[in-house]
Amino acid sequence: MVGILRFLERLRVNTIVIAILISILFSPTFVVADEFDTTVYIDPSNQIVSPEENFTVNIYCVPDQPIKSFEFRLSFNSSLLIANSVTEGNIFDGYDTFFNEGTINNSAGTIVDIYGLIIGTGNVTNSGTFVTINFTAKETAGVSLLILSNVGVTNETSYVSVSVSNGSAQADAISPVFDDASPSTGYTGNSYTFNVSVTDNTCTADELTVMVDWTHGSNGGNESMMHIGGNYFEKEITLDLESISDMTYTIYAVDSYGNSNSTAIKHVTVADDDVPSIDSITGNTIGTTGETTTISATFTDNIGVTSATLYYRSASEGSWSSKSILSGNADIAIPLDSTENWYYYATVDDDAGNGPIGNPSTDGSTYYTVAVTDNDAPIISNVVASPTSQEVGGYVNVSASIEDNIDVEGVYLNITYPDNSFENISITANTTTGNYYCNRTYAAVGSYDYTVWAKDASGNGNVSDPHSFNIGDQGLPEISNVSLAASDPLDTNSSFGWINISCDVVDNGAVDEVFLNITKPDYSWSNISMNLLGDGSFYYNSSNVFSQEGNYSYSIWANDTSGNANTSSSYDFSLAPNWDVDMNGECKVFDLTLVSNNYGETGATGWIREDVDNNGEVNVFDLVVVSNHYNTAW
Repeated sequence: MVGILRFLERLRVNTIVIAILISILFSPTFVVADEFDTTVYIDPSNQIVSPEENFTVNIYCVPDQPIKSFEFRLSFNSSLLIANSVTEGNIFDGYDTFFNEGTINNSAGTIVDIYGLIIGTGNVTNSGTFVTINFTAKETAGVSLLILSNVGVTNETSYVSVSVSNGSAQADAISPVFDDASPSTGYTGNSYTFNVSVTDNTCTADELTVMVDWTHGSNGGNESMMHIGGNYFEKEITLDLESISDMTYTIYAVDSYGNSNSTAIKHVTVADDDVPSIDSITGNTIGTTGETTTISATFTDNIGVTSATLYYRSASEGSWSSKSILSGNADIAIPLDSTENWYYYATVDDDAGNGPIGNPSTDGSTYYTVAVTDNDAPIISNVVASPTSQEVGGYVNVSASIEDNIDVEGVYLNITYPDNSFENISITANTTTGNYYCNRTYAAVGSYDYTVWAKDASGNGNVSDPHSFNIGDQGLPEISNVSLAASDPLDTNSSFGWINISCDVVDNGAVDEVFLNITKPDYSWSNISMNLLGDGSFYYNSSNVFSQEGNYSYSIWANDTSGNANTSSSYDFSLAPNWDVDMNGECKVFDLTLVSNNYGETGATGWIREDVDNNGEVNVFDLVVVSNHYNTAW
């Protein structure tokens, strides 16, 4: 009490207020002042928490009249909960208050002497929180009642009538429980559905997380199961097509409070119900008398093929002969004395007994036929190219003699060009009494490899030995129409003057490079690659190379892709200096006269030679430039 008085004295309240507060706090009796009740209750009234989880409850008040102070005690189950702290609520916000957090006894499960009041004048009518209490749930599961007692609420003069509601907190440490109804058997490559019922003491099914961790062959995963209604969860997966080992799995579930459980590792027997397949059966559709035809087959099964059998007979035989084709192929010997058709098919079984398949009489599979026919290929002889060496553009005649026991149906000349490209030319129509030929020209230089191929009416083909002929190129490139064009006016300043040299170059093969060889007035020279304009026309345009005054000479050099080179005649031209206005080779008074005739005229820079300095105006400086070279020759 001494502490309270000192606190109130520090706040400088008058002695009347102090007396009232003391009488409220220590009044031995309760006075019911109102007909209606002020409500005090625990919020939330009930809650479920996880073991070792911190949580709070609020002691909430809804006044039915103005109130000024409160007091209460709280009891709880100390085997389930630990009380950590009591903090003042917000119901008296805006006022100076005196608050006692009470005394926590976690052995007894009580918090006593919790009270608070407004200091000085004032009261509240709005609802709010008296206090907030922080708890920690122990690891033991159970329900702890939260019981309010000795609850007192006052106005300025007396206790008011109070209606109290208690609460509870449930600590959940119980894990979900499984009832696994998943099938005990599955089949390779098929879907499989896990089916489990999961129940929990506190959570509904849609509040649970249920996973299945499964492995089968190369397939597997840790996947969520879908809630399908009630307590049931399902997950559909696909079993490995290529494994008959057991599928193993565990199912895991966790509730909203972190309580988890999982099944033991379970095994599902996986059986093979996939029928093997015959992917291909190949063999000669045409057989020849006295020879052997080989039948090949490929098989596929998800696990393994046990046996594969080839059945065969001639058209006149009533029963089938057989031999194993598990290695992938088998031979059928065709008799010498018959050209009748032969028939065959193959069957296959797998390790699990799925089969046999491939029998036309039981599953409608296909019979295959070998037709016995002529197998004599045409005879090719006298293969020759004339001439064996020829110039580009010249004709080469390739010919061959071809015979067949029945009839020649097609003859082709197969040519590989020097660039390794290939052409297959029919020469069937080019024939004279069994001699077939192809007479044509060739543009590319180099060696040509060729063979002659022929077939008969039965499809028997033959090809000659390889032969070759050569196409050479001895012709030089032809250079013509060499011409020079210059800027007008001619000017040594590279910003205004230019020289363009052009020519035409053609070759019986292909032009490779064209160069312009220039000898300059100081006898230095340049070798410049010319630009292709198109259709054999070349040019070079420059303002820098031709900027030195004096006499130039030039020629054109060209080669072809065969290395043949040619050079044109040499040509001369002169580039007069700007001060030689009339470009006659020397500076005389007439050059000054020409400038003076245009004195004062203006135009674009570089417009006339009389504008010697190219500044766009003929003036006294142009006369000075010319006079500086008076009587100079070049």
